[in-house]
Amino acid sequence: MLEKNRYHSKSKLFWLLKITITVIAYSYIYYRISDVWQMSDGSELFHSWNCQKTILLLTSILLMIFNWLVESFKWRSLILHIEHLSFLKSIKSVYIGITCAIFTPYRIGEYFGRPLLLSKKNRSSALFANILGSISQNIVTVSMGIIGLLFYTLSPNQEDILLSGILILLTILVFILILLLFSLFFPSKLISLIKKTGWFISYYDKLIFLTKYTKSQLLYILALSFSRYLIFFSQYFLLLHLFDIEISIKSAFTAISLSYVFLFSIPGVPIADIGIRGSLALFFIGAFSSNNLGILAASSSLWIINLAVPSIIGSFFLIQVKYTNKNSKKP
Repeated sequence: MLEKNRYHSKSKLFWLLKITITVIAYSYIYYRISDVWQMSDGSELFHSWNCQKTILLLTSILLMIFNWLVESFKWRSLILHIEHLSFLKSIKSVYIGITCAIFTPYRIGEYFGRPLLLSKKNRSSALFANILGSISQNIVTVSMGIIGLLFYTLSPNQEDILLSGILILLTILVFILILLLFSLFFPSKLISLIKKTGWFISYYDKLIFLTKYTKSQLLYILALSFSRYLIFFSQYFLLLHLFDIEISIKSAFTAISLSYVFLFSIPGVPIADIGIRGSLALFFIGAFSSNNLGILAASSSLWIINLAVPSIIGSFFLIQVKYTNKNSKKP
């Protein structure tokens, strides 16, 4: 009887936590969208709306669906050695992760939101699997940033002082890339280091699964991460043209890749997120266009399509998650 009452108490607390996360997520989305809308009265952005722009917008939204479908395949691959998850549950897990991540620094809420549909005993391991997925995505981000920086270096009329700074930045990025690649493809080395140093020693049994990935599986995860990056870029490029930013693919790649790699390196404080993203977009994309309002609109629209809308969808899946005790095999 006591155990049953304890279960009901924890179940109510879990329900309260889900409601709290949902309310905070909705509040943050409202804050972001209202802040964007206050940049103008809206008529400036939509005065020349036509059928072509409608197609660009719908294509961007369609790419969002593909984006999170690819991430669902990636999530299933990441937890392959932990627990079998149906594709439908994988999609739900990804969307729940977005809801839990949208208002947290560095999107750390995702690491605790995604595993909620797994058996409780596997959630700690799934957290580390999610970290592995983030490493693979960061490898692509840094790699594209290096290429973008090289493109920027080859552009005409670069000053010697600026080139010296770029060389230093390139060196740092290459070093970070090597560390990320080592972490992804040689997890057994990290496990040995953890065992020797005592770091996360209490989670040692939860980390063993990292040694089971084959090189082909890791390359597949990396390929999915690269596919997601292509989708990001395509969406951004389409939205730039939607808001009348005339820019070539090469220039767009240079600006967008640098924006992403700098966003990767800046501490993620949610309340300042709109300012950081907007400032980076204005700095890098603004080098190729003077349409500042259009640049900010494209950057903000990308956030709304890729994070705000999926977060709202994920909130419905989150509410459906039931509390499970330690003996439960399935959530």
